Amino acid sequence: MTAGVPLDPAGDWDGPSTDPNDEQFGDVVTPVTLDSFDGIGGVLVGEPYDGAVIGTPGARKGPAAIREALAGVKTHQFDAGPVGAVGDLGNVAIPDGVAVSDAQATVCEVTSAVHEATGAGDNASGEEMLPVFLGGDNSLSYPNVAPLLDREGGVGVVSLDAHLDCRELRGEPSSGTPYRQLHDAGLDGLAVLGARHFETSTAYAEYLREQGGEIVTA
Repeated sequence: MTAGVPLDPAGDWDGPSTDPNDEQFGDVVTPVTLDSFDGIGGVLVGEPYDGAVIGTPGARKGPAAIREALAGVKTHQFDAGPVGAVGDLGNVAIPDGVAVSDAQATVCEVTSAVHEATGAGDNASGEEMLPVFLGGDNSLSYPNVAPLLDREGGVGVVSLDAHLDCRELRGEPSSGTPYRQLHDAGLDGLAVLGARHFETSTAYAEYLREQGGEIVTA
């Protein structure tokens, strides 16, 4: 736990290359807490949960797999130069077997704290820090975005997905309902890139268009 927020601490990062000239994410990502952001330009938060998946489970392994793959990625960007310091807040602590709505509530508690901390301009440059949430199934898109909806200015989402994921809630939420939940909570706009023909229902396509959403097919 981190300062009363359900976060399990992050482990240490280590880049696999032995070449001292290689700049790897494994060398610039360090464990941080919500009150230790000095000099950090962005923060990672793992969300190892797939209890809401309609199809094949396995997304709970995503945060660990992403961290392992990212550790060896080079940080140099030709226009901007190397990436600076990045923090890792660890993983949201979601108990096994909880209801999807309870899992969303736990994630929302964490993301609210993260958005508040990273939006406070508390890093060395005085700029807002970018939080990156590592899922995890798509039901968590709702609690990741929902804390932003009460802020001034509009909030829009770009979803790269074959499906629209704006199903009606029938009982518990699922990986197919997050954008319906967000629209109900006040989302301003949604664009789905890569939507596949014959992968959705007419009712959901019409719903998204009625909300002013954009659909770009694959």
